[in-house]
Amino acid sequence: MTPPFSVGRSARRWFVLVATSLLTAACGDPSTAADLAQPGDAALARQVRNTTSTIQVNVSGLPSGTVASINVTGPNGYARTLTGTTTLTGLINGSYTLTAASVIAGGSTYATSPTTNTVSVNKGATATTSFLYGVVVTTGTLGVSITMPDATPAAVTVTGPNGYSSTITTTASLTQLAPGTYTIAAASVTSALGVSLMPTPTSQTATVTAGATASAAVAYAATNVTPTPGLNLQILGMYLTQSVQTMNGGVALVSGRDGVLRVFALANAVNTARPSVRARFFQNGTLVATLSAAAPASSVPTSVNEGSMTSSWNIVVPGALLQPGLSVLADVDPDNAVAEDLETDNLFPVSGAPRSLDVRFVPALAVRFVPVQQGNGLLGNVSDANAAAFLTRTRDIHPLNAVTSTTRAVYTTTLNLSSDGANWSPLLGELRALRTADGASQNYYGVAQVTYSSGVAGIGYIGAPVSMGWDYLPSASEVMAHELGHNWDRQHAPCGGVGGPDANYPYAGGTIGVFGFNVRLNQLLSSSTADLMGYCSPTWISDYTYLGVMSYRGTSTTATTSTSASVQPSLLVWGRIDADGAIELEPAVRLTGRSVLPARAGNYTVDATDAAGNTIFSVSFDPDQVADESNTIDDEHFAFMIPVNEAAQARLNTLRVRGKGRAAERTTRGSQAALDAAASAAAVRANGVGRARVQWNATAYPLVVVRDATSGDVLSFARGGSADVAASGSDVEVVFSDGVRSASRKVKVSGR
Repeated sequence: MTPPFSVGRSARRWFVLVATSLLTAACGDPSTAADLAQPGDAALARQVRNTTSTIQVNVSGLPSGTVASINVTGPNGYARTLTGTTTLTGLINGSYTLTAASVIAGGSTYATSPTTNTVSVNKGATATTSFLYGVVVTTGTLGVSITMPDATPAAVTVTGPNGYSSTITTTASLTQLAPGTYTIAAASVTSALGVSLMPTPTSQTATVTAGATASAAVAYAATNVTPTPGLNLQILGMYLTQSVQTMNGGVALVSGRDGVLRVFALANAVNTARPSVRARFFQNGTLVATLSAAAPASSVPTSVNEGSMTSSWNIVVPGALLQPGLSVLADVDPDNAVAEDLETDNLFPVSGAPRSLDVRFVPALAVRFVPVQQGNGLLGNVSDANAAAFLTRTRDIHPLNAVTSTTRAVYTTTLNLSSDGANWSPLLGELRALRTADGASQNYYGVAQVTYSSGVAGIGYIGAPVSMGWDYLPSASEVMAHELGHNWDRQHAPCGGVGGPDANYPYAGGTIGVFGFNVRLNQLLSSSTADLMGYCSPTWISDYTYLGVMSYRGTSTTATTSTSASVQPSLLVWGRIDADGAIELEPAVRLTGRSVLPARAGNYTVDATDAAGNTIFSVSFDPDQVADESNTIDDEHFAFMIPVNEAAQARLNTLRVRGKGRAAERTTRGSQAALDAAASAAAVRANGVGRARVQWNATAYPLVVVRDATSGDVLSFARGGSADVAASGSDVEVVFSDGVRSASRKVKVSGR
């Protein structure tokens, strides 16, 4: 891919800036310096280039809004302090020492390694040095996983170095601990039913080291039910699960989705009884259904074992029954087939009042699949015929009910994907621009075919509805569920060497922490299963991730852009902020479509000005972060459709994006008439059935957008002067961009 043209990085602009710096120091007259530094003055050019040098200092790794502290010293008493990425110009030739001091942000200390860099420059050269800040870790974390057969609080005390002591009642992650040995002591507790719950083990130790997470687990189990001289049956607890659930029913349920009710009945002694369990469902207090389950084993257990399907009575509950206002009451041995000494304690809850279920309506998920054809000709294998296979994992684990999908026209890119992650982020940026140009409301999911079976398999935005993955099924279904998790604002679970793990993830090692359940397969998933947002396998979803997704999808204020209903001429402005903070501004294109603007102001601004410097528009925004890149610091992308009428289009001269001390700009290269002439001169012809070949002057026009003239679907953001595009229609619209201005031409593909 040819790097996008930027006036700010052109040779002429660099020369003028250096000359100005040098001559201002000499005579104090910057206007004179600028006048003298013309391309024709070769002698002055040689003098400037040989006398002064430049050092590019790149700074990364600090949290947003945090400034660095880098001291620079050099010849003749040169001294300067830098707070971020900076280009030092007009430097006397010689050796410069740059020393980075540690910085405190958010309670953490950040430092570089090494802390000092020495750079030598001479003969007008430009040198580059980089400082990557990272957290100086002096403390560790202890994750304590506690499993309980019901909602009774545990009694676990953690003690350690320097008099540390903490009492926890449920699973917790203890952070910022001094390195050393910690003792985890668990005491027995009594449930609300009077059942004794004993921990295993009662005492254990764990060693905490700096920068690492140690783990410990405590499991509570019932040791008795109500004592009677003879056999007695009770229900200790129950919960309804659709994907994942806690013993106290703390995970909200999705309206209209099938679930399974697990009822945990116990006996006070070893037995051979095989009672049934009945569940009665009430809608706003009115009985609406009665469902039953036969005994799952040859006897009633004497303690709760959530990890065994034969230790609970399991009742499939149809989605039609699961609506807001639902409650449930269960009883063991409802027909009194088992002789008991006490028959009055078989209900759950024991009060006889049905337990309310937290059932919620959730928004439907609409997905638009995008088959991606790469520059090498490989086409992602997705269609309406196999779309359901891509969505299987998503349907199984995420808090969803209604899911619909469509398959978009093939999108052709000039990029090629590789296993090490090359071009995945730029292609994701094209898909983001594609959705923006389409003015779509669906989640866009690109599907690509790759030449490898091990390597980068997917990529997506955190909190924005665009992602993509490979087409290997069934693996592709798992990849899609992971990337959609990112789209729904989920960070990585800490497993498998992920980049940027979620600091608030509650379970050590990135496990799901509680039991999962695949309703479709009637399959129980262990609490030690890895969460799908990590890189370990096999996977399911934790209650933490599940509730996070449900909360995000139910909140309308989380959208990063706002799309209008009206269709109008608009300027597609798009690009990215690289991992090092450099801004890459893609060629803008004027298209007819729905305007898409930032939902809120941010740290970056895109401005459009005319030749006189007058502002045409100014838009403030924050870009969206990319997850699952191969590097540890992810790119950020942006794409907007900004309304621009004919008069504004004619005035457009310069586009500029700026923020966090960096900037990038593009300036129009000629008149609108010249651009229109270039559009007329471009060649468009058929290249086989369903394909069109477009050829143009790529030096003058770095980007061409090919659209279906009938549907308006963008078929390609094409670069390089020649593109072979999938085009099912006979007419296409080709839009040429010089970086700022656009000219379009509708063409009937010849040879059809």
